[in-house]
Amino acid sequence: MNILTPGVISGLIGASNYMHASNAPMAVYNKEAAKINPDTEKMGRALGVAGNALNSARSESDTAAEELEKAQEQAKKQEKAEQEAKLQKDMEAKIKAQQEYANQPADTVEISKEGQLALNGNDPAGAQQNPDAVEIKSQPAVEPKIYTSDGTAFTVSADINVSPAISVRV
Repeated sequence: MNILTPGVISGLIGASNYMHASNAPMAVYNKEAAKINPDTEKMGRALGVAGNALNSARSESDTAAEELEKAQEQAKKQEKAEQEAKLQKDMEAKIKAQQEYANQPADTVEISKEGQLALNGNDPAGAQQNPDAVEIKSQPAVEPKIYTSDGTAFTVSADINVSPAISVRV
């Protein structure tokens, strides 16, 4: 916001004009003071006119200062409102971005019953929860499966020793 409002400009111009207006009576005073026999009444009138002009200049300067303070207050209020609006806009954009991120599809993994049983059988804590898991580990109910890179599964005979780690065949 521009703080040079019409009131400020008017006060500054008025003060400047009154300051220049005081120069003419002061010139008359100086001219009379330089004479051998100065006219004291003329000098007094010149000082009175110059004093009035300077008082008017001070009044205009005070008016300009008041208007400037008002303009500065308005500028601060407007700047604060703009900052709040920007913060609100940024917050809305952040919330929108978070919502868009939350709405993106996510990959999911489903573990089969056999896999869950194998997992519980290999986990000591899971074995305590499921006492049948020990039997399943010693005598598997299903044949082990190996998955290829294209996602197809094939079973391996029970004679082959397969570790519980994931095997990938390329």
